[in-house]
Amino acid sequence: MRLITEWFKRTFSDPQIVFLTVVLALGFAVVLTMGDMLAPVIASAVIAYLLEGLVVVFEDRGLPRLLSVSVVFIAFMLFLTLVLFGLMPLLSRQVTELVQQLPNIIGAGQKVLMTLPERFPEVVSPQQAQEILDAARREIASWGQEVLTMSLSSVVGVLTV
Repeated sequence: MRLITEWFKRTFSDPQIVFLTVVLALGFAVVLTMGDMLAPVIASAVIAYLLEGLVVVFEDRGLPRLLSVSVVFIAFMLFLTLVLFGLMPLLSRQVTELVQQLPNIIGAGQKVLMTLPERFPEVVSPQQAQEILDAARREIASWGQEVLTMSLSSVVGVLTV
């Protein structure tokens, strides 16, 4: 116990370390309690930090700061537009194909699951296999409802923008 108290006195006798510890603890508490609200702010700060590097490159080549910021901003917006209108249809097609193939994938999984009691009777009983299958069906149904809700809300969000 004496070893811990000596370490504590030695470490926390410096006011700067105490201040840093308090600031880190408060920052951690703020992120934990308000993380959902702070996520866009943190993401925008990271993006701004990354784009600042490109602005500095343009400034080093002799462009004024306003022009550098404008060029980087326009390039970033073009990139986002490309992602939104170029990659989203591709992603949509991939998700559609997945949804179309899902019954086949689930059927194959059911066949494999139902062969487990035959192959490993000491490990998996037919009742356990059926329980696993029922739980998987419930989970897939729940997942499907969430995906449908998210896709409809994202379509509405894109249309309102």
